[in-house]
Amino acid sequence: MRLLECNGGGIRLTEFQPGSIPEYAILSHTWGLDGDEVTYNDIMAEIADQKVGYEKITFCREQAKRDRLQYFWVDTCCINKDNGPELLSSLHSMFAWYKDSKRCYVYLSDVSKGTEQPSLESSTPSWELAFRNSRWFTRGWTLQELIAPSSVAFYSKEGHLLGDKTTLKNLIHEITRIPAKALQGSLLSQFTVEDRFAWMKSRATKEPEDLAYALQGLFDIFLPMMYGCGKTQAMQTLRRSIHDDMIARLSVTDADIYLRDDHYNDERLKIERLSRTRLSMRHCYINLAIIKRRQGSRAEESQSKSSPFELAHRLKIQALNKDVNLDLTTLFDTYEDSDNRRILIRGRAGVGKTTLCKKIVFEFERHGLWNNLFERVLWFPLRGLKTWTSNQCNLREFLHHFYFRHHQFGVTLADRLACAIDFDGHLYENEKTLFILDGLDEVADTWNPGDAKYDFLIRLLNQPNVIITSRPHAQISEHVARHIDLEVETIGFYTDQVEEYLKMAFGGIEKAAKAQEVLRRFPLIESLVRIPILLDAFCFTWDTLSLPDNHATRQTMTSFYQAIVEELLRKDVVRSEKPNGQPVTETTAAGLLACQLEAQSEEQLRLLEDLAFTGMFHDMIEFEPHDRNIVLEKYGHHRNITLVDQCLKSSFLRTSDLNEAAGSMSYHFLHLTFQEFFAAKYFVRQWTSQRQIICLDLGSRTTRAMQRDDFLARYKYDPKYDIFWRFVAGSIDAQGQEEVTRFFRELEDPQSRDLLGPVHQRLIMHCLAEVSPQMSLRADLELKLECWLIFEIKLKKRSIFPKESEFPDRILCKIAESEDTKTTREVLRAFPYRTAIANALLPPLLNRLNDHNKIVRGLVVSALRSRASDPRVQQALLKQLDDDDGLVRGAAALALRSRACVPQVQQALLDRLDDTHPLARQYAVRALRDRGPDPQVQQALLNRLDDNDGLVRGAITKLLGTQASDPQVQQALLNLLSDDQYVARHPAADALNSQASNPHIRQALLNKLNDNIAFVRVAAILALLSQASHPQVQQALLNRLHNDAAAQVREVAAGALGRQISSIHVQQAFLTQLNDEIAGVRGAVVYALGSQVSNTQVQQALIHRLDDDNADVRTSAAYALSSRASDPQVQQALIDRLMNDAAGDVRMYAADALSSRAYHPQVQRALIDRLNNDAVAGVRRAATRALISEASSPHVQQALIGRLNDDAAAAAERTFLDALHLTGFGLFEEQHIKKLYAAALDRSFGEREHYCWQLQPNGLRVFTSGKTSDLTVTAEQIICVKEAREENGTPDAEEPNPRKRKREDD
Repeated sequence: MRLLECNGGGIRLTEFQPGSIPEYAILSHTWGLDGDEVTYNDIMAEIADQKVGYEKITFCREQAKRDRLQYFWVDTCCINKDNGPELLSSLHSMFAWYKDSKRCYVYLSDVSKGTEQPSLESSTPSWELAFRNSRWFTRGWTLQELIAPSSVAFYSKEGHLLGDKTTLKNLIHEITRIPAKALQGSLLSQFTVEDRFAWMKSRATKEPEDLAYALQGLFDIFLPMMYGCGKTQAMQTLRRSIHDDMIARLSVTDADIYLRDDHYNDERLKIERLSRTRLSMRHCYINLAIIKRRQGSRAEESQSKSSPFELAHRLKIQALNKDVNLDLTTLFDTYEDSDNRRILIRGRAGVGKTTLCKKIVFEFERHGLWNNLFERVLWFPLRGLKTWTSNQCNLREFLHHFYFRHHQFGVTLADRLACAIDFDGHLYENEKTLFILDGLDEVADTWNPGDAKYDFLIRLLNQPNVIITSRPHAQISEHVARHIDLEVETIGFYTDQVEEYLKMAFGGIEKAAKAQEVLRRFPLIESLVRIPILLDAFCFTWDTLSLPDNHATRQTMTSFYQAIVEELLRKDVVRSEKPNGQPVTETTAAGLLACQLEAQSEEQLRLLEDLAFTGMFHDMIEFEPHDRNIVLEKYGHHRNITLVDQCLKSSFLRTSDLNEAAGSMSYHFLHLTFQEFFAAKYFVRQWTSQRQIICLDLGSRTTRAMQRDDFLARYKYDPKYDIFWRFVAGSIDAQGQEEVTRFFRELEDPQSRDLLGPVHQRLIMHCLAEVSPQMSLRADLELKLECWLIFEIKLKKRSIFPKESEFPDRILCKIAESEDTKTTREVLRAFPYRTAIANALLPPLLNRLNDHNKIVRGLVVSALRSRASDPRVQQALLKQLDDDDGLVRGAAALALRSRACVPQVQQALLDRLDDTHPLARQYAVRALRDRGPDPQVQQALLNRLDDNDGLVRGAITKLLGTQASDPQVQQALLNLLSDDQYVARHPAADALNSQASNPHIRQALLNKLNDNIAFVRVAAILALLSQASHPQVQQALLNRLHNDAAAQVREVAAGALGRQISSIHVQQAFLTQLNDEIAGVRGAVVYALGSQVSNTQVQQALIHRLDDDNADVRTSAAYALSSRASDPQVQQALIDRLMNDAAGDVRMYAADALSSRAYHPQVQRALIDRLNNDAVAGVRRAATRALISEASSPHVQQALIGRLNDDAAAAAERTFLDALHLTGFGLFEEQHIKKLYAAALDRSFGEREHYCWQLQPNGLRVFTSGKTSDLTVTAEQIICVKEAREENGTPDAEEPNPRKRKREDD
């Protein structure tokens, strides 16, 4: 680069190489006549001062001096234009030279600034008009001279300063239409290509091609200059170069930015409320509860103790203790050191699956959630795979279709991102991408192995970091389930979250407090509003629900939903297009009665009902265009296009396919319960009009008509219709006594009854909860329920019926006041598991707090736990803290847990820390757990760490663990690692585990590994679990594994290192440790190696362990090898153990491991042999389980029948009942039927399973959770079943028995 140097009063040219260029000023101007400008040759010939243009050079030199700059640049003379290559190179460098200049001086030869002052009438400078019209703003090359430099000053022809591009930015913007941001130095990439082309639009150049060449700097590209090609071709070449350059510059970062700004922007992540306003993610809560965690290959499961048949449980809104809550931010904490993080999140439709996905994206993009683990989150709604058309079904095409198809360079961005992710897992990026695969249940059964989309889906699921969402009861394939590290489910809001939401929604505490008071008085609604959409609905319909005369609206679920539907219809009717063209105003809609609203929206309601019922019939919640159109056509709605359009846009339907065209969108009801509500409305419409039920077959596009009674008989016990029948009962009840009575009589029809009983009684119970207290059959039906309750207690020594909130309060009040202490106790034991205790139950329960029996008092205290917020209950529980019995005092403390933040309650609980009974002290500590950080509580707990009871110290440790970041608490926890009681050491280790990433804590724990006491070393290992991948920790654990003298320490070290088993270093250490002299250590190593059994060396080592001299080790080896049973060598080794091992447990695990191979002749013979000949019942049961899948084989049938004959107790086994689904009753002779019935009756009272036998006209239908089988039975077998009912004393066994009547006739 050549620069002019100020040389005394003259100038001289100096040449500089890149990297050594000094600071310089630069001149921007318009050229005069060719002979007037000073050229390079003029400078070299020292005749520059003879040219007219020398005046501009003099101006630039003097201004540079004033700015303390020694060098300056002028285009006319610093470039040798006779040198073609130099000229072209200089033109390409021009933008950069102007950009790098210290000062840019714009010399306006056609603008004069005299000494005159602006007139008093105007503040406009006299030069402004000339400035606006200056030729400089019309020339092509001066555009880059305006944009590129950071400092641009404008001067008149006299050399007077007019201003700079900052002070004159508004004026310059008016002249050029260039945005002020561009003038102030914003990145040019922020402006579109067309924006930058527009800045050149009103400019001209001497050579037409220069209009294109003068723009190349604004796009930072190199453009070959070909003069003579013309403006059009030059512009086309420029555009092609820009396009190619932009593509070349695109990176995975650009793809990530586009995802964040376009797909994950705040507006897209908002949740639409029923009022049509949009709620920010910061006001949305997501609650997760652990279902199953995989440790190695065994599962640890956590389940709620509430009845699975209760409404709240079915809706996933049962009140769970926050101890089982899993904070979203800690979802990956357990797996930070694992290469694979695969999490399955189950969520009932409408209870937060979409919100969950949006929440994860929002927290990741806005608040850095998991930014230490992942660089990007990719949210894939899997339902989109169905409409995706692709020839190759690869990741690039998938990304383009779902994310980038609307981007100018979408194909390139998709390619950049696909390459970075590296779908096959060979690059680091693959480990830094979190895939959210939303809605696996919607596509799981869509394709078969070998299909391109099936293979693509499997590859998605096999990514190392995956969150999968699915419906709660959807079947997940074994291939997927085997690799799930953690399984959780979305659950309803907690009480405090409901309160916070009410304050936000109502915008004030007073109105929110009134709403909370209504919820407290009506437990059903209080339970329902824990569903996010229903809480929104409660707020939306508050003005209606809060009216004094709407007491009935709050009593049943049906009436509550009816009120919501009416208000949503009131909103929709205003927005809908009316055939007569007359719109309905908000004022008019507000005055419409319910019947008028329904009449106004009759066609829309019918369409919703038809759609909902067909969806329920086909277990469909997402209505895709193809299926939706069939429904519309078959029910005759397709002719009214306006109606269909309005319905799809109504408040009751939502779409998740925001990127799809309107005709390609899938729709779902805003919550599954609304679909069930409208489906029930369809049934009631047909019921009351005495029309048939139309069942549409979507596959064949045909309809099948069923009589109403036949449909009721066929589906009344089907679990998926549970809430549907509740809504049917409530809706029919609104039709009057005659209709609802007829409905219950049909439910009670003995020809289609549950022959076992409990499932039928639950159905009656659920339907009764929805109808009027004055219903004529209520008394008789409740009496039967009471009889069944007493029968259950006699049969099972406990009862699950009272665990359901729908169980009639009248019966429970009667029993609570009863003197039958045994029955009262069993019923009271069930109360803590109820979602809510009704107001009617409070008086008898409070009275029993004075019972002389301490067990009854304790049970009542526990029963009142869910109502502790009621002032009467709180006061009563505080009183029970002074009960004579320590167990009652402990129960009272625990019952007050939710009120621990109330000062009076907190002090009372702190006082209980000095209770003489250790259980009272322990429960007082547990009750303080929800108090949150409080200095007084923390100090009191620290003071009690010397309690003489280990359980109390353990409870304190658990509570302090929530405050483990506090240095004082950390020291106390480190000290507790030396506690002589395991119950105190273990929670201390757990608490420190969460802090082990702290170098100070980690080092302290490593020091503990050298403690002289073995159990302290064990506790230290447990505390270091989360840091097992840390090199220093891993080496220390390996040292313990190989060298510790205590077998227990080596065993725990093996368990801790098991998380790192994929490491070759750890794997080899484990293979060596298989020879440990202690069996417990060998067993722990075998268990850990089970996840690597596909490794040939590991498989051989585990087969060798099947000959270990310790039975427990052989058992672990058999379990570990179960996933490889298809391997011939493994299969033979397991058969050898099954047939010859001396230990029953080993034979039992070998039988279980071979269950997947029961069809193989050699395996089947071995299992039949064990079934017939093994002396250990557990082995026979395992063989039975393994053979059930082959029950259609005559050899297997004969063996099963043989076991039934030999051992009556085997009839009670679940496996024989499961065989019914495969073989029917044909497998069993009449003498076996009664044994089967007794087993089935016992199973039907199970706490976790929906199990019934329903008599059908053509046989027997057997229901189990998730499975239904229609079985052929003979008349004699049915008679045997009915006799078995009588012999077992079921309460409704008094129905006529044909065989008994025949004997009486004889």
